[in-house]
Amino acid sequence: MVSEPIGSKHRTDQGRIAWEQLSLGVIILILPVIVFAREASPLLCVLLLATLVGAAFSRGNTDDAIETLRRWLGHRQAHVLIAALAFLSLSVLWSPATDHGAVHAFRIVMVAVLIAAVLAFSSINRQDNIGPALAIGLAAGAILLLAKLVAHGDARHLLGFSPDQWRMNRAAVALVLFSPLALLLLWRSSRTQAVALAALCLTAVFLSLSESAQLAALVAAAVWVASALNPIAVHRLVGAGMVTAVLAMPFVVRFANDVVPAAIHERVGYGVLTIRGEIWTVFADLIPERPLLGYGVEASKVIAKTPTAAGLPEGSRELLEFTHPHNAPLQVWFELGFVGALLAAILTFFAVRAMERLPREYLGAATATAAAVFTISTVSHGAWQSWWFCLVGLVAATYVMLPTRPEEPL
Repeated sequence: MVSEPIGSKHRTDQGRIAWEQLSLGVIILILPVIVFAREASPLLCVLLLATLVGAAFSRGNTDDAIETLRRWLGHRQAHVLIAALAFLSLSVLWSPATDHGAVHAFRIVMVAVLIAAVLAFSSINRQDNIGPALAIGLAAGAILLLAKLVAHGDARHLLGFSPDQWRMNRAAVALVLFSPLALLLLWRSSRTQAVALAALCLTAVFLSLSESAQLAALVAAAVWVASALNPIAVHRLVGAGMVTAVLAMPFVVRFANDVVPAAIHERVGYGVLTIRGEIWTVFADLIPERPLLGYGVEASKVIAKTPTAAGLPEGSRELLEFTHPHNAPLQVWFELGFVGALLAAILTFFAVRAMERLPREYLGAATATAAAVFTISTVSHGAWQSWWFCLVGLVAATYVMLPTRPEEPL
């Protein structure tokens, strides 16, 4: 048996360490980059995957990641995901936004492949220093976001900041999604630093114009506190609520404005809160016309200009012109009908069940993160925005890269 030369082994170790450090570097840069480039998450996913693949090659365990992907493809979860992607793509055939819908369907399929690869290579690249990397990235992102919010005139221009503060909303959303895990890991080493970082992040989020990020922060905090009592029970309760909400969304959104106290409507404002309930109601009222298959992917973008909306009151047509319902489950119902909503609910159930395989000490933070993701999805972005899926994929990758392994294989 011929031993590997010592020098060769040393170079291999150096290469492995370098690639692993590059992976952590990408993690650190996520939030600062998003502050300046709000749609950078797809590129960051590609960069993270490149560093993870490089690390796998240097360790010689690339086949392990490929085997993980092969194993995942054999699971029923993958079969449902493939069916959902196929149905999404097929819906282009009956969508009034054929070209636009085809582009978004293709992007979502590619993003699904990208995220699957990122998670597979993350699973063989456990990082002992993921906590410090997340904390540094979170602090840097919060400081930069605060700088953008308080800078004025020449200072804003000198720092390369956009004059439109609403462009910082996605950075505020990213801060909320990465906070639970980063704060949990930092709390174990320094409670003082964790409290300081939490205060910094909350200040940045609540000074931003992103009400969806602020709402998600409140929901995440409440879920995380409740999880301290019984992580599994709270996780399953939150998961059941999300699945139920996906299936019931068209039937409950029409009551959204009624259940919110008038004082909150007045404080938040018509253009942020009340109008959402009105938009949701108009879209929900059209679902019964095509309840099974929906209107087709991205139909919500052009529905106001189609014969379907021609007979509606002018006020309703104006509400339909906001390009999407600002409620992802409702958009799935509208564009893909009951079939699409059922597939989305099943995928949500599978995701919730998969999270239970995390070690118990991480489950509360993961549940809070999932609750924040779902909250933002129901009040803000379009259902098929690739930057949003990639951002969630990056957050998921940090959980997969935790040094403590799941209780059973993902």
